[in-house]
Amino acid sequence: PSVTAQADIPSAPAVSPSPKNEKVPHHNPSRLTYDQILARMDESENVRILLNEAQMRLGRTIGTGDMSSLVLLHDYYGLPVEVILSICEYAAQKGKASNMNYIYKIGTDWSSREIDTLERADEELKSIERVNSLWAEFSAAAGLPSGKPTTQQEKYLSQWSSEWGFSVPMLTLAFEEMRDNTEKTSFP
Repeated sequence: PSVTAQADIPSAPAVSPSPKNEKVPHHNPSRLTYDQILARMDESENVRILLNEAQMRLGRTIGTGDMSSLVLLHDYYGLPVEVILSICEYAAQKGKASNMNYIYKIGTDWSSREIDTLERADEELKSIERVNSLWAEFSAAAGLPSGKPTTQQEKYLSQWSSEWGFSVPMLTLAFEEMRDNTEKTSFP
């Protein structure tokens, strides 16, 4: 199902989200205990929906640690339920349904960049797919190992292709020129 099909999920404010105008502290919040999670489920229909829907999207039962991560994304990092569920759905599509660290990392990143609506989430997921597709094509043409690009490589590819309009053949030529003039691979 499409991420935008989830718009009917209520998104009332969490009990203690970080205010939109403040930066989230750089330290990680404390993990929640099972009793704390149960209390949040009793207090908030959104938390109940989040945890039940996440299990369905991930295709598995989630334990206390995973529930804690999801509740923290909602309460501490201020992400709406539907945005967290879109991350869960994306992770499942990528074969990472069992990797809550992956989901949590995306969620904290999105919170810091204010990707907090379904529209912004859809745009970000499309951007990720474009960069991954571009990397696959570029790495094959340039003779680089396939796999996932680093964060820095993603930034460069996005800038070169989206902002500057360079095609994969042009990027490959630039890469070959760089290799001809330096001993070490250098994206900058």
